[in-house]
Amino acid sequence: MISVNDIVAIGGVLVGVIGGIFGLAPYLNKRNINVDKVLNTTEQVLTAAEPLIKISETFPALKPAGSLIDWMEQKAKAGVKAAEQLYHSGILQTDEDRFKAAQNTVYAALKEINVEPTMNQKKLISDFIQEAVNDLGHAIPTETEKNAQIQKVQQDLAEVQKENEKLKQKLANIQNTVTPVQKADTAAGGNVS
Repeated sequence: MISVNDIVAIGGVLVGVIGGIFGLAPYLNKRNINVDKVLNTTEQVLTAAEPLIKISETFPALKPAGSLIDWMEQKAKAGVKAAEQLYHSGILQTDEDRFKAAQNTVYAALKEINVEPTMNQKKLISDFIQEAVNDLGHAIPTETEKNAQIQKVQQDLAEVQKENEKLKQKLANIQNTVTPVQKADTAAGGNVS
C-alpha cells in the first residue's frame, strides 16, 4: 500500500525533475555544460543499477516487517504443498508429521536469511500453515490416484481372502480332529454321568 508520505515524496521528486528539465537545463546550456551527455550518463547508470535494485527487492531482510510476514506466508504455503506430497508418497503418516514438515520448511527458509523467529512470528507461521491446509481443500483424486487406491483395495481384499481360506482350513482340521474323538467317545459308551 502506498502511504501519504510516499505520495508526497513521489510528488516532490516529480516537481524537482520537471523543474530541473525546464529550469536547470537551459541554465546549464548557457554555461556550456553538455546536458545531453550528463543525462545519457545518468540514464546508463540507472539502467545498470536497475537489476541490482530488482534483486535487492527480493531479499526479505531488506524489506519492511509487513513484507517479511507476506514472505513467511508464501513459505508456509510452499511447506504445506511439500508436506502434502510427502504424505501422498507415504513418507509422512500423520497430520502432525505434515504440520511439522511444513513448519520446518518455513523455519529453514528463515534460517537462510538469518532471521530467528519470535514467538509472534511462530504463531503467525502456525496460522499460515493452518490457512494453507484449509485452502488445499479436499481435492478430487486424479485417475492415477484412484487407480492406485483401487489396486491397494484389491490387494487388501486378496490378502483377506487368503487369510479367510486359511482360517476355513484350520476350522476344517479342528472339526476333523474333534469328530473322530466324539465318535470314539460315543462308541465306547461315553455317557459319563
